[in-house]
Parts: sequence; C-alpha cells; structure tokens
Amino acid sequence: MKKICLLVTVFGLMFITQNSAYGQSQSRANETDSSEITISMKRDGFPCGYAPLNEKDLSGCPAYSIVIARDGTVMYEGISSVKERGKRTFTIPVKLVKQLIADFERIKFFELQDEYTEKQLPNGVIRTVNHSNGTTITLKAGNRIKSIYNFYGAPQELEALQKKLDAISKHLQR
Repeated sequence: MKKICLLVTVFGLMFITQNSAYGQSQSRANETDSSEITISMKRDGFPCGYAPLNEKDLSGCPAYSIVIARDGTVMYEGISSVKERGKRTFTIPVKLVKQLIADFERIKFFELQDEYTEKQLPNGVIRTVNHSNGTTITLKAGNRIKSIYNFYGAPQELEALQKKLDAISKHLQR
C-alpha cells in the first residue's frame, strides 16, 4: 500500500511540474522572441488597375520587397513602378527595428487573420475591390512565423504598420 501511495505521489508531482512548465512555455510563446527576428513585406504591384507603360513609368502601383533583420539590415528588391530597380542593402537604426517589433506585439500580429480581401460595413454589406496593391507582411520570431496578405479590408492597426514598413524604403520607390 505504501508503494502505491508513493507512486501516486510521484506521478502527481510529475504531472503538476509538467503542467507548470507548460504554462510557462505557453506564456513565453505569446511574447515575440527577439533573438531571431525577420520582418518582411512584399508589395505585389498589381492588380491596381494600371499597368506601367515602360520600365521608367512610376505611375503604377509599386512592386518591391523588403526584409528587415534584427540588427537593422534591410534588403530591398525593386521590381516595377519604383525609382530603384534591383537589389539594394542599407541599414536602419536598431531602435527603429525594436519599435517595429513593439508595433507587431501591440496589434497582436500572430492573432490576426491570414488574409484581408474584403470589408464588412456597419450595415452588414460586404465590400470588395478589384484594384489594389496586394501586400504580404511576414514576421518570423524565433520558431514562430506568420504571414498576412492584405488586399483590402485590414484593420487600421495593420494598415498603419504597413505604412511604417513602406516608409522604410520610400526613398527608393519614387
């Protein structure tokens, strides 16, 4: 009988310890792991209702991508309707990267929908558009990764974050 009680006690303690560790790992999983951070954004450039006439035509929707590393390194690739085509690398202050990470956390990026292609109006009507510049924003934090495609209808907080990311390479776009 003593052996059975001892076994029940040992298994009970193991169960409590595992659940306690699980709870701690779950709460940590909700925080952004800043040891490995990569932020990227890709602007499709279409279907925005306008096709550029030639390589120098900047009146269409810009198509480019940026990848931002934790150390402030930014890799840019201009594709079309941008002033600078091709690949470029530059740096931004680490403080700005930290601010961006804080913005991702504030809007709970990992909890947002995977795509936004329409908007429900207050009266219940669903509005769609057929001409916008589709954008994919991706955050890789440690072993967590999330991509969101925004064509139309994203929350204002995500739109604001997209504008901040857009501004980082604005000098190369127009």
